[in-house]
This record gives sequence, C-alpha cells and structure tokens, in this order.
Amino acid sequence: MGGVSRGSRGWVLLDVVAAMAVAVAGLALAVSLAAAWSLLPAAWQALTAVKPEAQITSSPAVWVPSPPTAEHVRSLLERKPFARYLGNSAFVALAAALMTTGLMAKTALLPLHLWLPPAHAGAPAPASAILSALVVKGSFFLVLRLWFDVMPGLPGLPAATVLGVLGACAILLGNLVALGQVRLKLLVAYSTVAQIGYLFLIFPLAVGAGSGPALTAGTLQIVSHACAKAAMFLAAGIIAYALGHDRVRDLGGIARALPVTVLGFALAGLSLVGLQPSGGYLVKALLQSAADLTGQGAWSLVPLAGGLLTAAYLVRVLACALSGPRPSLIQGPSRPQEWLVLALALASLLLGLLPPEVFGLIGVGRQDLDTAALVVGALASAWTWDSLTGSIAPVLGIAALVLLLKRQGLPTAGLIVTRTDAALRQWAIAGLSLLTLTLGLAAGIALGR
Repeated sequence: MGGVSRGSRGWVLLDVVAAMAVAVAGLALAVSLAAAWSLLPAAWQALTAVKPEAQITSSPAVWVPSPPTAEHVRSLLERKPFARYLGNSAFVALAAALMTTGLMAKTALLPLHLWLPPAHAGAPAPASAILSALVVKGSFFLVLRLWFDVMPGLPGLPAATVLGVLGACAILLGNLVALGQVRLKLLVAYSTVAQIGYLFLIFPLAVGAGSGPALTAGTLQIVSHACAKAAMFLAAGIIAYALGHDRVRDLGGIARALPVTVLGFALAGLSLVGLQPSGGYLVKALLQSAADLTGQGAWSLVPLAGGLLTAAYLVRVLACALSGPRPSLIQGPSRPQEWLVLALALASLLLGLLPPEVFGLIGVGRQDLDTAALVVGALASAWTWDSLTGSIAPVLGIAALVLLLKRQGLPTAGLIVTRTDAALRQWAIAGLSLLTLTLGLAAGIALGR
C-alpha cells in the first residue's frame, strides 16, 4: 500500500528528466540572449565597415549596406600594419581571458564551483569560515584589479556581460540549491555560491557611468559577506558539534538550547537578505544606483530575486530551530564561541550605521571614487516608509509561503536545480565549461577593445 509502483516511478523519473531539460534549456537561452544582446554593437560595427560613406551618418540609420563596399577595409589594411595589431589584440585578449577564468575557478563562480561544496562539507567549521570569508575573496580581488587597474581598457561590455550573466545564474541557482539542502553546512556552502554571484554582477554595471557605485558595491559585498558567512559557518559548526549532526529537519528546539548561536545565524541571514541597515542592503542599493546610471535596469531585478530566495531558506532553518522541545546536547559550546558568532553577525548587519568617513577607506588609491558620498547617497532613503515596506513586505510573504509548505522548502524546484547543479559539478562538464568560458571571454574582450 505504501510503496510506489514501478510505473509510477517511471513517470516520476520522466518528469524529473523533463524538468532538468527545461531548466538547462532556460539557462542556455538566458546566456544566449545576453550574449546576443552584448554582441549587437559588434554586429553594428561590422555592418558599418562595409557601408558607403553617406549611409554611415544617414538618418534614420541604415542597417543593411546598399550596396556594400570594401573601401573602408582596404584603407585600413593599406594605412597600418593591421595584422600585427590584430595579433597583439588577440594575444592580450587570450592572456586576460586565461587569467580571468583561472581566478573565476578559484572564486568558485558558477559553473566552476565544483570544488566548493565538497570542501565545505568536509572541512572543520573554522576552516569553512576562513575559506568563505577570505580565500575566495582574494581571487576575486585579483580579478577586480586586473580588469580595472592593470588593464583599464579591458572591461568592454561584451565580456562584462558574460561575467554578469554568470553572476546572475549563480545567485539564482545557488539559492535554489541551498533551499533544497538537508544539511545545514551544505546549505550555507551553496549560499556562498549564490553570494559570490553579487561580486560578478558589478562588471556590466561598472562599464561607463555606473563604475563608482558598482565598484563600491563590490567592495562592500566582500566585507559584508565575509562577516555574515563566517558567522553562519561558525554557527553551523557549533550546532553540529552540540547535536552530533547538522540535519536541518532535525534541528527542532536548538534555539532553546543555543539561543545566542541561533540568533547570530538569523542576524547574519538578515544581512544576506538585504534588510536595512545591513551591508547587504548597501550592496543592493548601490547596484540599483549603478543600474539606473547605466540604463541597465534589468540587472537590478536579480538582487531582488536573490534576497527573496535567501529569506526562504533562512526561514526554513529558523522554523525548524524554533519548533519542538529543547534537545539534549552532546557537549555545549563555550560562551566565547557563541559570542564570536553574534559579534560577526552584528558587524555585517550594522555596517550601514558606521560613520561615512569609514567608507572613505574603500576609495583609497582611487582619486575619482568618493565612496563615502556614494554610501551616504545609498542610505539617504533607507529609512523611508516606502523603502522599509518594500524590503520587509516581500520577505514576510516568502516566510508565510515557506511556513505554509511546512518547512519543506520547494521540493520540485529543489529537485530540478539539485540535478542541474550535480551535472554542472561533473569533471567533464566543468572542464568543458572552463574551455568555453575562456574562449568566450577572449572573444568578448577582443570585441570590446
């Protein structure tokens, strides 16, 4: 009676395969559309190169040259050593792409994140805290310096769009996989995969007028995420040590046994959600400002979706931790351990309350970047009624939805994205992704130059 027939299992398997195919196709379509949009200027340049002189400046614009001419191309080849310039450009683009892709793998940006979940699953909690807070941030900082300091002419829109799309996919997929995890430590690990996506979301927004807010957002994300994620990993380690396991469904009553630890976990999660006055809120406000300045408003929708998904898995964990009687502990943690978790969480949550002069340290070495003024501008409307309700109301709605589903998350969506994530973490697919991204970035960098 309680079993599942073979035919039913077959239909379930077919549904899972179909759902995975739809998810992969959707991801591929999103990447393709973004790539096509970013390559549109390059296509316009190529068509302009074969237009007669009168059609280049005509109004309305002429897309298809009539008749096409090779005069401009011939003039370019005759006047300058074009082949040498082309070879130099290709060499620089390939070198930059190789360095960027290698650092992306170190940063664990999707789809090069195959090493991060197993590393966190097997590492002690303090090691996971350091790995998430500092190690992955170091490689990202090198990417930032490479693109905007070492090679300031490098960040063209095509290559930057590729990085932005990967960041957006990391935010969405990472949060969805986190929502479906059964172990607390792996949930926090996939939360790291998602939060890394915000770091790369800044690249398309940093090209042009939005460079100031975008770069400031990236730096604040490094600091805010480091504090919040260190607190969450330490809290997960304390809970696992006290209970002997970290199964989310079996955390009932742990908030009564370890109130300071659970409070620190919750406050760090609120920073990741992006509620005022946390570092997460500042990051999202600055990304919104950069999107408005550059006319790329679509990018600002990704942090909103990411914040809601973060709230979903946070509520799922807290609903389990707050329900049920006080469990018996194998061994309780020391008070300094618990207070360290709370201190790190508060540092991330209250980042927006620091004096503006502190944020000026972010712009040291950049004469054109007034970070203090940018942060003050982002905080200007933080405490208005519209801003507060716009932040809190969606989070409460997500919380109600998760509780309505009896703290089980979204099983169907979780199954789909978990299978997709498992496929992306296969060595063969990861190797192919590495090669594809390198060539794609090289082409994007060359077109952007």
